[in-house]
Amino acid sequence: MNYSWDTIRDQVREFRANLQAIYPLQILSTVKEFTIDASNQLYFLSDHLALTNEISPSRNLQLYHVDLNKIPYSDWLNKSDRMTEAEYLAACSKAPLLEWNVLFEEYCNPKTGTHFRLQGITSYDIKDDTVMFTSHNGIFISKMGQIPRLVYSRSMHVCDTQSTERHPTSKTLLLDGRLDPKLGGNHVDKIAFIKNRDIWVMDLEGNERQLTFCSLNTKDPTLNCGGVEYMMRNFTGSLAITGHHRILIHL
Repeated sequence: MNYSWDTIRDQVREFRANLQAIYPLQILSTVKEFTIDASNQLYFLSDHLALTNEISPSRNLQLYHVDLNKIPYSDWLNKSDRMTEAEYLAACSKAPLLEWNVLFEEYCNPKTGTHFRLQGITSYDIKDDTVMFTSHNGIFISKMGQIPRLVYSRSMHVCDTQSTERHPTSKTLLLDGRLDPKLGGNHVDKIAFIKNRDIWVMDLEGNERQLTFCSLNTKDPTLNCGGVEYMMRNFTGSLAITGHHRILIHL
């Protein structure tokens, strides 16, 4: 039997409609990318429907925060190793639900000082009290409890690997393909990312430095610096910034 795109689309829509009729909307929401910091604070991305007025799952993820220190003490936790599976599930069902809080709802454009509502977060990284996240190809930075700001690009391109001459470009709105950003540095003041087949690093003001120069090789346009494993790992990262201004690159 031959299938057209319209047939497949109709089947997917029918499946989703049937699924929503069977399960409550909360089950269909996305919850992923969990991080727990040293103070026992939990962070994750979700489109949790119970916190919105939407009637169907949203494509826009938000960064949520849960204080795990507020988990009440329960005697049954000490007895959980002696419980049957049914007893354990019954006890868990009676445990109180912790409050979810959206960490950021708006951001600031540093050029104009204007505040805008965030329209969804793609990924995030937290080090100490500094939060970096991406939204619609933009990179944002913030301290805990503050309004995040958009980080503009001030690229420093190296024209020759044997030369130290650099040519700064004009500010751009980060629609230049800065992929898989990672927060780090000795003082949590650097962001590393992949752009145009090369690895770059920038400070929190957007001043960029190019670290590798595969893009200068016009004879082999398939050559990538750190790009192969980055692609194979499905956008989970091919580089990481460690302490003392060292960068670990997986090739």
